[in-house]
Amino acid sequence: MPGHKGGFESKGMDMERADRAFRFIVRILDKYKIPFWADYGTCLGFEREKNFIKKDYDIDLGTPFSSLAQLLSITEINSHENFVGGIYPVGKPLIPMLWSMTIFGQKVDLYFWYEYKDYSMMIRGYNEKRKQHVLSILNKKFHTQFKTFMYQNEVAVNMPKDTDEYLTTMYEDWRTPATGSGMGGIGYLENFDDVPQIKRYLKEKGDL
Repeated sequence: MPGHKGGFESKGMDMERADRAFRFIVRILDKYKIPFWADYGTCLGFEREKNFIKKDYDIDLGTPFSSLAQLLSITEINSHENFVGGIYPVGKPLIPMLWSMTIFGQKVDLYFWYEYKDYSMMIRGYNEKRKQHVLSILNKKFHTQFKTFMYQNEVAVNMPKDTDEYLTTMYEDWRTPATGSGMGGIGYLENFDDVPQIKRYLKEKGDL
């Protein structure tokens, strides 16, 4: 998770556990035709190391916010005996940031990306002083134009087609292993009218 560990203590990646969780999640998302892609540190690892980053602690995936309702209905995950987690909302009012889960002992974060004007946007926090949600804002092409990465030469997963540009936006000198938060462009949500998906969601929840 970029810039936030949610109280999760990192001891590095157990590669066998990560492999099992990743294959399980990908199989389910593919089965239900839920669009997703390698995001943040997972995308970085796949491009630079052709695997997960051993010093990382979670698997990062992205999905359109429109996938939320379908994700909540998948009993193969939500009722799995080895599953712990759920939707992680932030701010006032609460807006979904990601679906965070632990499966087979491995943390997996599935980030929700919203349509925001001509960009792609994720809620990444809340500024109490400004009373506004903090955003990560990226070029929409990173979440609409993909290439295929073959994990272990067996599991196909999407990654941003312009991987170098995406990783440079997120991490600057991404080819050099270093600590970093992976944020992209930062902004604030000043008007819910700018994000119709969020406005509809809040109206349905009775929060707007």
